[in-house]
Amino acid sequence: MKVTMKPMDFRNFIAAKDDSGRRLDKVVSRIFEAHGISRGIFPLIRKGLIKVNGKKSSGEYRVSEGDSILVAEFLFENSEESSKKESKEFPFCLEEITVFRNQHLLIVNKPSGINVQPAKDCDFCLCDLIEDDFRKNGSKSISFRPGPLHRIDRYTSGLVAFSQSLEGAKWFTENIETHAIGKEYLGIAQGEYKKEEELYEDFIYVPENSENSYGTVIVGKESGKKAVTKAQFLKKIEIQRNLCNLVSFTIETGRKHQIRAQSASHGHPLLGDVAYGGKQLKNKMFFLHAYKLKFPQNPVGLPEEITAKCPFLQ
Repeated sequence: MKVTMKPMDFRNFIAAKDDSGRRLDKVVSRIFEAHGISRGIFPLIRKGLIKVNGKKSSGEYRVSEGDSILVAEFLFENSEESSKKESKEFPFCLEEITVFRNQHLLIVNKPSGINVQPAKDCDFCLCDLIEDDFRKNGSKSISFRPGPLHRIDRYTSGLVAFSQSLEGAKWFTENIETHAIGKEYLGIAQGEYKKEEELYEDFIYVPENSENSYGTVIVGKESGKKAVTKAQFLKKIEIQRNLCNLVSFTIETGRKHQIRAQSASHGHPLLGDVAYGGKQLKNKMFFLHAYKLKFPQNPVGLPEEITAKCPFLQ
């Protein structure tokens, strides 16, 4: 009796522009991650259970836009239900905090008290909200995921950029690293300013085994990474019955806690920033806002500058 083998079924994924140039194993790992599949990828490729354009390939193959990536259907059995992400309830919708958005980049005005990325002591972060939105409304890319392109502290409010395409991510990352993107902050600082403008040029050192729960840094003149901040006194301002100073900070470098640490080191701790000697407030926050981003000419549709409303000046 002749036995006829049933043809193997495959699920078809079409590579998009943002998948182009990535290794096959990396692209497939994203597929598996999205469907809750935990299996070794290279053996499956060697056995022909994962193909490209109907043919066996290798894990090192560089995917091109339009490639048909075929994955054996049986690999998805019993994985779909476990991989479905639970619907989360977010404290606000993305549209409420969006300042700029196109196919390459998303820039939001982050509220104080919200983490950019996941943390042990926080159930919600911006990455959760933006990944949820991208999953529902984003590109058709198999492997690309949006992510933050720089960071600000949990209690710092203001502008944070997220990638929406590989092109946007590459351009922003390259220009933030070369300091071609300008960053300006507004803060409420204590102490008396003797000059309207001060230039802080120090070295910031992050202790390796710091037991300080605040994760503070050390400011010095000899060791660490150079940090340059220009502080411009704007006016006196009263916050929660405290007479302080409204200050504009322009940073030329991007070090951990740079503005907070340097301002405190030069006699002007931010109001509420107890980690750096600021007066403690009941709501356990400090006043620092990422107010402005300035951009050079670019191919990703950004304007010359973007600003965000400051919550403690409204």
